Amino acid sequence: MAVPSIKLNDGTSVPLIAWGNGTGDAKKTAFESGQYAVKAGLRHIDTAQGYESLVKAEKDNGIEPNSIYLTTNSDGGPIKPVLERVAARLSKETGEDVDAAMALLLWTRAKKVVAVTASGNEGRIAKLARTQDLPDLTADEVSEIEELGRKIHFRAYDEHMCVDFPAPALPKDL
Repeated sequence: MAVPSIKLNDGTSVPLIAWGNGTGDAKKTAFESGQYAVKAGLRHIDTAQGYESLVKAEKDNGIEPNSIYLTTNSDGGPIKPVLERVAARLSKETGEDVDAAMALLLWTRAKKVVAVTASGNEGRIAKLARTQDLPDLTADEVSEIEELGRKIHFRAYDEHMCVDFPAPALPKDL
């Protein structure tokens, strides 16, 4: 059975449904959970700590290498400079310590998209709560983030990620 996917602007197809090991028991049992996800037919996996389980799951289940779409933590890609500029503006205007992640959450709010995030870190949870009270992005900021985000599908790869998965062909000027 074909996995339902959408084609991104860079030509990459991404499966519509993904499994991630970032929270709860899945984080503690990344290998076992990754095996379950792959055996169940999922081909979009979001993992940072448990990427080794993805490689093993492919091998153990006779799945063609690199047929699983892997996502992991991103360092912001082409929109990062805009998010940092927006964060600096909001920090100056509000007196709050606003970072790029908070600016990105404000963009999701502007687009009326529900953002779900998970953390057990008290400081991050508090920052998430403070984001609710920040002013909206300007219409120009929302448009700029959208325009840049549409130019390229960006996935961040750490050195260890490229051992078993090819690095994406990203522009060198990012």
